[in-house]
Amino acid sequence: MAAKRSKAGPPSTRVSEARLTNPDKLFYPEAGITKRDLAEYYAAVSEWMLPHIQERPTTFVRCQNGWNKGSFFQKHPGGGLPKGVRVVEIGDGDNVLLVDDKTTLVGLAQMCVLEVHTWGARMASLDRPDFLVFDLDPDGEVPWSEVVATAKLVRERLTTSGYDPLIKTTGGKGLHIGVTPLAPMTWDEGRDVGRVLAESLMSECPTRYVTTVSKAARKGKILLDFARNHPQATFVSAYSPRARANAPVATPITWEELDEGVTPTHFTVKNVLERLRTKGDPWASRGSAILR
Repeated sequence: MAAKRSKAGPPSTRVSEARLTNPDKLFYPEAGITKRDLAEYYAAVSEWMLPHIQERPTTFVRCQNGWNKGSFFQKHPGGGLPKGVRVVEIGDGDNVLLVDDKTTLVGLAQMCVLEVHTWGARMASLDRPDFLVFDLDPDGEVPWSEVVATAKLVRERLTTSGYDPLIKTTGGKGLHIGVTPLAPMTWDEGRDVGRVLAESLMSECPTRYVTTVSKAARKGKILLDFARNHPQATFVSAYSPRARANAPVATPITWEELDEGVTPTHFTVKNVLERLRTKGDPWASRGSAILR
């Protein structure tokens, strides 16, 4: 009797010590971006991305068969965690996930992680946010020029209150405006910073802005979302890809770039690295106020 032929396993490769199976699996078919490509992006961007996520609880958006074929959020152990992800208990049986190093970040590609989201607080003080995010989320009918004008208005109001706002594209339709607290504050106090600003803008221009997430209420308006400033709420990390066509990347920019034609999906896995290598991270000058 002939010996049974052993079945070959899926092809594999290594990127920065992380093992990948099915490296040619397409995650972004319209852009030809594979699992290997994503792993190589995580490896290359790690020096800029890791300072934004280290010591911050993370949530993953996993797309097993590509960005357009279903996804799920993972913020707790189970379901095959990427190798190297650290699990830390934070009380009452709750756990958070941490990405500490380059190999672990690259390993996210093996587990089909197309997005990385983080808390606005670090492990050393989870009860006190150290970064507040104000999310401008426009309805699809709102022109980009109105989003830009709103971002400048929010900046003006925050600056008047003593803050020094930062801005990043989200890889989606909108923008994130972020600030570091002027003094240690609770989550409720941090949420109030955004709530007061959002409600004042909406009262001044109710036809343009809304603070409720209801789809019907948002038609033709910009959602002023301050709900990211809440324990266990998250926002997309700087330099994370998005589970959207052509692999856009959430990218810190300068305020001047808003006037220079930056669009919501201008930066992608294919071009953001060139920007970083030539210009660096525009938030890096803020040092420990934001980065690890």
